[in-house]
Amino acid sequence: GVVAGSFENKNGPAKTYSNQILLRGETHANDNITITIPKDYNMLIYILNGSIKTNGTEVKTKDLIWYNNDSDMVNLQLIEGTRFIVLSGQPINESLSSYGPFVMNSQTEILEALKDAQLGKMGVLIEDFD
Repeated sequence: GVVAGSFENKNGPAKTYSNQILLRGETHANDNITITIPKDYNMLIYILNGSIKTNGTEVKTKDLIWYNNDSDMVNLQLIEGTRFIVLSGQPINESLSSYGPFVMNSQTEILEALKDAQLGKMGVLIEDFD
């Protein structure tokens, strides 16, 4: 499903502030899928569970693979039933500052994000993995 951005004529519900496409996928064993992402986007795939083969590399549960897009198509061979997320976006070419899972433009913004997280302003992710 589409989480954010626009993909195959579907728009995700999450708001973005730069050009991004965020997807969540769940597939069956022996599936082959192609994901089309603009060539000028950076992209990674994180395997929640299962395993895939892409570009001759096997990627398993909790592994991440980074793509240097030399094409706008990524082919995935599903070895087993697999759940994954795709994070992609056009580089913003701005300064970055990070601390743990927080990535902002400055240390001041990092401190603000930490405060917001501690106050519960970033929400709670609850997902049932059956």
